[in-house]
Amino acid sequence: MTMNTAREVVDQYFTALARKDFAALRPLLHDDVSFTGALGTTDGAEEYLSGLQRMMAAMTGMERRALIAEGEEVSQVYDLTLATPPVTLPIAQWLTVRDGRIAALRVYFDPRPLFGTPG
Repeated sequence: MTMNTAREVVDQYFTALARKDFAALRPLLHDDVSFTGALGTTDGAEEYLSGLQRMMAAMTGMERRALIAEGEEVSQVYDLTLATPPVTLPIAQWLTVRDGRIAALRVYFDPRPLFGTPG
């Protein structure tokens, strides 16, 4: 069995996330995955998935704009559309893949539209 490239792992992650298929996401994550984002941090796959499920409950769509991969590092930019509040957020994400699974995620976006604050 061959190990997927970092780009392939992130493609699988994005596809599963867009479908809200959290069962498919779990095997793509290291048990000790770390997450750092505009609204907080998590340590460990279960804590990350729990927060992700809450955030993605209002998601109505995702559209990838760019993906750049170099070795174990992958960056992607996508639009995340939410129903509540009704907003589309441009998201920049930097992922580190280790041994064929995501070991770290960093997410960058302007959270002000989530709170009704003008950008």
